[in-house]
Amino acid sequence: MEHATLQWLDTARGPYAVIAQADGALTDGAETVLCKSVQESAAPLLYADAEVRSNTGRHALYKPDYAPDTLLSRNYVGSPLLLSRAFLEQMGGAMDAMDADMLYSLTVRCMLRAEKALHIPRVLFRGGPPPLPKTTAAVREGVALLERSGVAAEAAEAGCFTVRYGLRRPEKISVIVRGWGDMEALRRTLESVELRSSYENYELIVVDGGIIPERTARYYDRLERGRAAKIVRCPGKDNDAQLKNTAASRAEGAFLLFLEAGVELSGHDALLRLAEHAQHPETGAVGGLVEDAQGNLLHAGLFVDANSVPCPERRPGKAGERQRPDDARCTHNVTLLGGGAFLLRSDDFFSAGGFDETFDSCWCEAALALLLSQRQRFNVFTPDARFVRTAARIAPLSRRNRERCGDVFGPLRRLGDPLRSQNPAFLAESRAGTGRSGDAK
Repeated sequence: MEHATLQWLDTARGPYAVIAQADGALTDGAETVLCKSVQESAAPLLYADAEVRSNTGRHALYKPDYAPDTLLSRNYVGSPLLLSRAFLEQMGGAMDAMDADMLYSLTVRCMLRAEKALHIPRVLFRGGPPPLPKTTAAVREGVALLERSGVAAEAAEAGCFTVRYGLRRPEKISVIVRGWGDMEALRRTLESVELRSSYENYELIVVDGGIIPERTARYYDRLERGRAAKIVRCPGKDNDAQLKNTAASRAEGAFLLFLEAGVELSGHDALLRLAEHAQHPETGAVGGLVEDAQGNLLHAGLFVDANSVPCPERRPGKAGERQRPDDARCTHNVTLLGGGAFLLRSDDFFSAGGFDETFDSCWCEAALALLLSQRQRFNVFTPDARFVRTAARIAPLSRRNRERCGDVFGPLRRLGDPLRSQNPAFLAESRAGTGRSGDAK
């Protein structure tokens, strides 16, 4: 079945192929914008946002910049895709008409091989719902192009895919749990690792500061005597980032997983699924899906609110209900991570200087994720690593912490997050409190 067609656009840098859905067309003035973008960027590959017609009306598809893990999960590039003739021929050319799987394969091949891929954050195409690929052929090709080893499979969401990479070496994971003096929440977290994790090469480290209740102190003594966990006590200290840095200095693992007391493993393979992504040299931090005890989504990535403070991406409804692909049911690249489960390679943690200790009350993980992103690493959210939060901690921002949020995250609020959207319309919606990540609803 024909889903996409090819036509040619003459630009100042030569002919470019415009590949787009067969049931749509470029918007008025789109050719001018595309020609200007080609002239200014000389990129061999360009793509832009789109508007989708459906039975419920029209809505925009706001797309992220280059995001390889998102691309292996779904064809977020869609229409329009612009390729120089020379680059298209180098990639093996394209048929005049393509089905959804052929379009996805061409997109993956070109995105992962292009020296430069330019995203134009403007709606330049209108059409029906994007065609959904049905086979894993494009994903398998992408895994090979990224020089990874993995098995691709269809995901629960139509048109989406997941990859099981496996670990080249099952290296030790240091699970660092911030105690907060809450013995019951901490106990549930530690026991979830010990009883549910299928990954056996780990160590447990508990770090606590401030005033440690006597009952909690006795529990720590029992853990130490039984060699169940290392206990890092910092009485009188309450700087969140500093405490976690101190605990990390005691870690022996090749990976560091930071958990909050009250966040428990929900899936038996949660540690493995995080480490599978973190082992890739181009990956920064990795985060998993966090739900509450009733199955409501609590965390699937972070955005920056009107006060330049990171906030969890949350959606109403039960976890079993339909979610947008890039929210909770699809692995994707993100700029900011946090929310209770945060893993990265220890070498990357220490080379980045650990957590920024000016984030004394919270969001030190988000600041480190942003730093890794700025260093050209790709942070990954994966719903395949599942956690449940059974105890919540409300940490009011200190004045210093709030000021640092403005300094560090303010540019994302003003200019937009490149892995969410930098479309002016999206930013306007976000400032009004209606912004959406990726696919607009």
